[in-house]
Amino acid sequence: MHVHEGTSWAWGAGNRDAATQHFGALKEANPTLWNGPVFLCSDIRVEEQVLKGNVLRTDYAAYLYHRALDWPDTSLKLLFGSAFIQAANGALLFGRMSQQTTSPGVVVAPSGGLGADDVQNNRIDPIATAFRECEEEFGISLSQTEHPTYFAAIGRSLCVYVHA
Repeated sequence: MHVHEGTSWAWGAGNRDAATQHFGALKEANPTLWNGPVFLCSDIRVEEQVLKGNVLRTDYAAYLYHRALDWPDTSLKLLFGSAFIQAANGALLFGRMSQQTTSPGVVVAPSGGLGADDVQNNRIDPIATAFRECEEEFGISLSQTEHPTYFAAIGRSLCVYVHA
C-alpha cells in the first residue's frame, strides 16, 4: 500500500483545533499518552493477491477525536498489524491492554498501529508491525520464519493478521 506523504486528511485538518483540545484533556487524565503517527487507509482492494489502497498519515490526536465522534469520515479505516499466536495445544495468546492506554483492560492479540519505521520508500509494511508488536508485547520473535498472512476489514479497521 502506498503512503501519500504531504497529502492532508481534509477532516483532520478541518478539525485540528478541536482534536488538539480533545487530546489535551485525554493527556491530562493520562500523561503517558503520546501523539505519534497514525495511518488511515481508503480505496482498499486486493489485486492479484496484493493488498492495495491509499494510505494517509495523521496523528493520534486527530484519530482519537475522530473516534470519539463515532467516525464521521466513513471513507477511511484504521490500519494496524496483529499476530495470532497459536500454542501447540491450540490455545491463542492474548493480552490485556495497560491502564496507560486509551483502551485499558481490553483483551487483544499482540497488535499495534503502524509507526514511522514501518514506512519504507512510501510503502507500508503492516507485517513488520505485527512482528514488532509481538516482540514488544510478549517477547516472542517471529521475524525468522514465514507465516501465513491474512487481511480483514473489521468494522472501522483494516487488520493485517500474521498467524504464528
